[in-house]
Amino acid sequence: MAKCYLYDIADPAPTAFTETYWIQLFREMRKSGWYGIKGKRMGFVNVIHRNGQIGGYFANEGKKKGVQYDENKEQVDPPPFYSFEHLFFVLFEDTAQLLLQSRNIYDYIDLGLPVMRDNFLRLLADLFRLLGIHVAGDAINLKSAGITYTQEQLYSIFTHIAQVTELEISGLHETALPPPDDPRYKLFNPKEEWDEITWGAVADTLKLGLDRVAMSSVESPESTLQAPIPKAFAGAGEIDKITGYDKDGQVVIRHRTENDELEIDLPVRLRVPPEILDHILKILNSRGRVENWQVRQQQRQEELKRLNRGTLFEGLE
Repeated sequence: MAKCYLYDIADPAPTAFTETYWIQLFREMRKSGWYGIKGKRMGFVNVIHRNGQIGGYFANEGKKKGVQYDENKEQVDPPPFYSFEHLFFVLFEDTAQLLLQSRNIYDYIDLGLPVMRDNFLRLLADLFRLLGIHVAGDAINLKSAGITYTQEQLYSIFTHIAQVTELEISGLHETALPPPDDPRYKLFNPKEEWDEITWGAVADTLKLGLDRVAMSSVESPESTLQAPIPKAFAGAGEIDKITGYDKDGQVVIRHRTENDELEIDLPVRLRVPPEILDHILKILNSRGRVENWQVRQQQRQEELKRLNRGTLFEGLE
């Protein structure tokens, strides 16, 4: 299984792209030759376009160390030879994101994963410039595809989602209790007079040093953690993770999602079958697996609509 990570493209700006640029980029990748001199050549191979995705391999040549033995079975060092290593990648046109493989590169004198990654991002930046897209740095600038939610947003999600089955809270402290008159943190409705007693019990519990809680409900369509005590802990600490269900199915929301990771079963031969890209989209559209994909997709499209450019996904074949 190939381990890959999802990134947002920060430079160039996602709004710099149109569907025409993506099509031109795909064609340039397909027709381009090798870049660099023999022994350090690099380029894009086996690139395909499908459903708003550009997928393929980045090939990078390096000097590899061999192993050999003489007639006495003594190890000798033969001259290095040139060989290529590859990184699988997918560019997502409607969200301006990149899925890039992460793997170990062994036995090379001048090649490793950091070098290959840097070469890939620099070459991609050169292709963007060739198409007339401004890139401020020498290489494409990436950032984690994770989204950071404020505690107010997380608490609102927790209280309004259809069902909560798991809840993780950290940073609990009695000084973090919300003001008693804040309407967002009402625990009982009706019987609001019970709020003061419940908050008092939570404060006494936190004085004993409780720092973190993890809760889960029994497996039942009617079971949920949206009850007074979980609400009180959620209001007194930092919500790290919410697992539950909304109208679209299971949803997992984390305070911060770093390096969204996917494992892809790539073929032995360096090809990108169309069904691989279909499978990746299926994973990304499953909110239980990479929970921020649909949120990011919607944000990108709304951002482009504000600029009167339409969505990047429209018009692509």
